[in-house]
Amino acid sequence: MNIQSNEFIEALRIITDFLTGNMKYFLLMFLIYVCRNGISNFLSRWTSFSFRNRESEIGIKASTSQDEDKSNVSSGDQLENLENKEKSVDKIIEEKVEEKSWFVEMYSAFHDGRIEDAKEAFSRYELAERNNPEFTKNKAFYLYFLFVEGKDNTAITQLEELAESTSDEEIKYHILEWLALCYKISSQIMKEIELWEGVINKTKSEKLITSAITNLAQTKIRDGAPEYAKKLLIERLVLVDEESQKSELFLTLAEVEESQKNNKLSVFCKDKSLEYDVNNRDKLFSSAYSAGEEKIEEISISNYINLLQIDRHNSLALNNLGVHAKEAGLIIKAVEKYKKSADLDNTLAMSNLGYLFLNAGFTEEAEEIAKKASQIHDPHKNVYSLLSTIVDKKDEENKKWNEIIENSSKKQKQIRKYTEQFYIGSSNKLDGDWILSSDDSKIININSINGAVNVAWTELTGINSSSSYKVELIGIITGSSFSGRYKRNKEGNDTQFVGILGRVGFNKDVACIGFLSDDEMILNVVAENHKDSLALSFYRKK
Repeated sequence: MNIQSNEFIEALRIITDFLTGNMKYFLLMFLIYVCRNGISNFLSRWTSFSFRNRESEIGIKASTSQDEDKSNVSSGDQLENLENKEKSVDKIIEEKVEEKSWFVEMYSAFHDGRIEDAKEAFSRYELAERNNPEFTKNKAFYLYFLFVEGKDNTAITQLEELAESTSDEEIKYHILEWLALCYKISSQIMKEIELWEGVINKTKSEKLITSAITNLAQTKIRDGAPEYAKKLLIERLVLVDEESQKSELFLTLAEVEESQKNNKLSVFCKDKSLEYDVNNRDKLFSSAYSAGEEKIEEISISNYINLLQIDRHNSLALNNLGVHAKEAGLIIKAVEKYKKSADLDNTLAMSNLGYLFLNAGFTEEAEEIAKKASQIHDPHKNVYSLLSTIVDKKDEENKKWNEIIENSSKKQKQIRKYTEQFYIGSSNKLDGDWILSSDDSKIININSINGAVNVAWTELTGINSSSSYKVELIGIITGSSFSGRYKRNKEGNDTQFVGILGRVGFNKDVACIGFLSDDEMILNVVAENHKDSLALSFYRKK
């Protein structure tokens, strides 16, 4: 996972902490706000941020709208049910929104560019909640938005002063996280480093020290000092016993190794972090995906399985297990996983399943599932690729099929001529000299008295080549036809040459049949098997 993604995760964690602290006030209001007015771009990323890659998919949060537990109603049903209860909800809003609506009001104003309205919304909240223990944390959150959305540089100074004003380590750390994000956004990396070094030196809480060390390590990675970051993390690992801290340290070590292109070690560190945080769904998925990308199947498969044991309707994990099964040649198992994922409306799984159907020749089934997937909101791009491939594959096979039909008809006519001459033809009609149509210097003589064709000639291997083939046509005459073999062997030891397509064989040995044209002036020699390529014509020498 790249550094930019880590910055987003860091912001996500801080925002989640903020919302958790105010959950009793915001949860219902936030859900109603989403359903009634739609969610803004920034907030929507909290639950749908994902990466997609070929047949596999990765999400910062595995529980997207495609991953809802099927025991619950679908997202559409949820919207419908909430709308049906609008009257009772409005009553709750009247009671609760006035109390804690500042967040939605503030962010909406920032988002719309109404900076003064955002400031007023927070000022009203400040007057009402100044004595609330959570107020200081919420103010830090507001000041971050004031800097980022309000473009107010004084917000950084206010954050610095706010951090100095509190002696509570937890609250101070929370404020400093927002301040560090402001430094990061404004590319003040040395101030970031000084901030985290100060926290490490002044903080007493072991948990906060570990968190600060991981933040400092991430900053050092961006500052081009991954070895220093690694040293910090390893030294801390030796000292801590608490499992959540060990998990955090190993996860940050994974970032260090990835920054140094040590992708295998990065995968190992991600997996090791899960030993101390076994039920973390996001980490399980991230570890499994990263391992899959590096072809470390044992870790990838194990962590997808572990994830599905605690989140059996995770459509992303089901799809990616299907990819592993397919790569192992277990097509039945791959279909099983893809279908389970597709049943959860995962459009990438639908696409993967469609390709399996298409490659097995079930175009109607492939087209049906692709069309179904295309009607789901925000389908994976592979769905459209599948629809296009179906059309191309149909056209390609129709063209090849028409060629087969045409060649089959042509071959049938040749066989009928051969059959007729085999039974009622006269062998003496083959007697005489025959000139090879492709080289009039090559003349062969057939004498039916012997009851056989046994002729030979030489050909150059190429226009500017000095090497040559020895060609033989050997067969038994029956009627005015014959059946036998066409043999071509390069003279000398080398039986192959290296061309643009690799090593190509010179020699050829093909079963063939021969028959006369209607005017008996041409002797046609063709391959007996339609899979072999051979078509020679000899003209009767006058």
